[in-house]
Amino acid sequence: MNLEVSEKRRGPVLLIVCTLMVVLSPIAQNWSAQPKDNFPLSYYPMFSALRAAEYSTPTLVALNSEGKPTVLSYELVGSGGFNEVRRQVRSRIAKNKAKSLCRKLARRVAREEDLKSLDLSSIQIITATHNIDAYFAGNKAAVKQKVHASCPVKEEVSAEVRP
Repeated sequence: MNLEVSEKRRGPVLLIVCTLMVVLSPIAQNWSAQPKDNFPLSYYPMFSALRAAEYSTPTLVALNSEGKPTVLSYELVGSGGFNEVRRQVRSRIAKNKAKSLCRKLARRVAREEDLKSLDLSSIQIITATHNIDAYFAGNKAAVKQKVHASCPVKEEVSAEVRP
């Protein structure tokens, strides 16, 4: 009788052991010289990989008449999520199209009622580099920045034809 019970359990136990081996197999990539991440089995490099001390990201900045900067929302550039819009901005910078993006953004900023009270005079598209440890400790100042485009904030005057 005990022999029948163990034979009945052999299949499920083998299935459990095999499943565990498959799920845990990507862990070996952590010790590989050139690890490969595969879907759906991942060793989660986004959590296990060493990170650089600094991180650079495109940033949209508005300056008021005194030169005080205000970081603008990515929602002014596109309707996608933060990462999607950030990739689009990076792409425009890489294709030397930051100036046209800056002009488009300046027109949008000029029309935004919420931003009119800030007396914004110009827009900059920059790449800001931050020290990660300092940033998360509260120091939000960039260690370096590169300005890709700068343009004035102007309200466009529509030429209405009056009879």
